Amino acid sequence: MTAQIRSYRPHEPGHLLLCTDGLWRYLPTASSLRAMLTGDPAKDATELVQHALDKGGHDNITVVVISVTAR
Repeated sequence: MTAQIRSYRPHEPGHLLLCTDGLWRYLPTASSLRAMLTGDPAKDATELVQHALDKGGHDNITVVVISVTAR
């Protein structure tokens, strides 16, 4: 299997959420994910993982929330 690499450069400050299907199967839309975010990356990642676990956690759950600053 060949690794696939993508590059993304945000154009404005905010937060970037990276997650596996272990999370998005329980929050499948951008608006449902966005509604869970508070602006605190560490807290948000922890709470999103906990949300998936509370809903059953039937898959690996990986969540990364990164603060993005203005360029």
